[in-house]
Amino acid sequence: MTVPHLPQIDPKRAIPRAEHERTAKVFVGGLAPSVTSEGLKEFLAQFGQVMDATVMFDKETTRSKGFAFATFSDEDAVSRAMAASGIELQGKPVRVDFGATDDRSRSSVLSHEDRATCPSSSAMSSREASRVKAAAAEVAISTAVPWR
Repeated sequence: MTVPHLPQIDPKRAIPRAEHERTAKVFVGGLAPSVTSEGLKEFLAQFGQVMDATVMFDKETTRSKGFAFATFSDEDAVSRAMAASGIELQGKPVRVDFGATDDRSRSSVLSHEDRATCPSSSAMSSREASRVKAAAAEVAISTAVPWR
């Protein structure tokens, strides 16, 4: 009897709900193709403790999509990383923005005055926004379990 080939599952670290509520996710755009998740995590550590960093890759070509998501352990680290948006990583300026589009996550990190000067997801190009949406869909699909 042969076993059918099962799709490769990309495991992600499970974050307990209480810990997740204390964390803050950021979007990092403009990455060089050579940036790895581990390299990004090391780079972002200068702003605070990084719990997770994931560079998004095209599943068919295995090439980097040029953006990533990272999770910091505290909101102060998010503020420091966002203040440094435009800093270079491997010769390219990277953009750091909120990873969640929910206004509640923004208000928990920045004051009302700071939000007025902070780049938002509306400043994202339509191409970048499409890539982010596609990556989010891929993550949702890749983490779904087809058998139960």
